[in-house]
Amino acid sequence: HLWGEAFAQLNLIESLKGFTKPIFLGLGRYDYLVGPVSLWDTVDGSQENVKKVIFEKSGHNPMFEEPELFEAILTAWIHETDS
Repeated sequence: HLWGEAFAQLNLIESLKGFTKPIFLGLGRYDYLVGPVSLWDTVDGSQENVKKVIFEKSGHNPMFEEPELFEAILTAWIHETDS
């Protein structure tokens, strides 16, 4: 029910339009627990407050699979949004 019905009815990209706070969207290229990263293509450039990063060597947990890169990008993003 959760995956096939509840989540299927959510349009997260449409929901982003109501957010003004900075959003970090870290996606693993090989994450097969969620939809493909291409589902987020429409976010590119259309949402100024969203930073989308695709971690090319990761699945569901880029913070563990590419920890140095994840930390560097996340830290840089925090500093960008903090200023």
